[in-house]
Amino acid sequence: MLRSLMLDGRDLLGLTLLMAGARKLSPRNDLAKVVRGYDVLPTTLVAPISAVVPLVELALGSLLFASVLPVAVAALTACLLLAFAVAMAVNLASGRRPVCGCFGAAGSRIGWWTLVRTLLLAAVSAILAIIDPPLADLQVGQAVAACAAAALALATIGTAAEARRLRRLISVVSYVAGARP
Repeated sequence: MLRSLMLDGRDLLGLTLLMAGARKLSPRNDLAKVVRGYDVLPTTLVAPISAVVPLVELALGSLLFASVLPVAVAALTACLLLAFAVAMAVNLASGRRPVCGCFGAAGSRIGWWTLVRTLLLAAVSAILAIIDPPLADLQVGQAVAACAAAALALATIGTAAEARRLRRLISVVSYVAGARP
């Protein structure tokens, strides 16, 4: 029964990632605009991230669906979903609701339900990475370390973006007040 649930979970995640990646590659999609709307990355990273995310989603989805390196792929999927969740949480906590972009640019704006859904998918991915028997002992520690490193990197990038916004605000206020920045 557990094995069947794990396979169903892996297939669900794989299909979800395949659909998301494929929709983001649509010619009508302006994923860079969506990524820019989250305002958590430096401008220089928006284009590369926008180009890579759909390909990563397609690759992870394909590998999950095919059960190739299931523990490592589930761990990487959890990291990717946690990175998305951190970007959503930063925006929601700041009162911003950019376009979700989960299944392409034309979509609804993020909300708390979007964050919960993303965290649930990340939890399923993490559970698959931890419970899947092959090489689980070796890869669990690596998966946890990779997720922690990804979360820390995204938090650092988000903090840098907030600091940049604060510096701009201070410059504007100083200029309006007549002081030199």
